[in-house]
Parts: sequence; structure tokens; C-alpha cells
Amino acid sequence: DENVATVAYGLSDTFSLILVLMGYMAVIFQIPLFIMLAIMMGIVTRTWLEDKRLLFWGGFLTIAFLVNPDPTGMTPFIIAATMIVLYEGTLALLRWTGN
Repeated sequence: DENVATVAYGLSDTFSLILVLMGYMAVIFQIPLFIMLAIMMGIVTRTWLEDKRLLFWGGFLTIAFLVNPDPTGMTPFIIAATMIVLYEGTLALLRWTGN
């Protein structure tokens, strides 16, 4: 009976980790929307965002390490890389469209 309880506890932790990471990824994939809204509302400009690119990259890496519940250490780099790709892709799209 102890083995069954241990497996159920392990599944609960795994399921909880998956839900938390899905929530973080849902927020991360909204980065292009936040950037576009900030530019449309006149809060920032594309050139300002390009000038502060390294600060945003550092912030993305910091956020990825702070909110990471995974003890392996690989997940923060995957999350930060996703954030950086979305950020740079949005800037490239804005540069291409002339905004």
C-alpha cells in the first residue's frame, strides 16, 4: 500500500508542475501582444525597445529563474529562450511593417 501512495504523490507533484509551467508559458506567449499594445498606446517605441534589448534579455532570464519550479535547471533556459525569441520576433515584425 505504501508504494501506491508514493506513486500517487509523485503523480500529483508531476501534474502540479505541468500545470504551473503551462500557466507560465501562457503568460510568456502574450509578450508580443504586450509589446504591440505598448507601442500602439504610445508608451514605448520600437527603437527604445531595441536599444534596451540586453536589459530585457536579462529580465527574461531573471524571471525564468525566479518562477521556475523545476529542479533540473534546464527549464529556465528554455523559458528564457522562448521569451527572447518572441521579443526579437516581435521587434523584427515591427521593423518589417515600418512601425
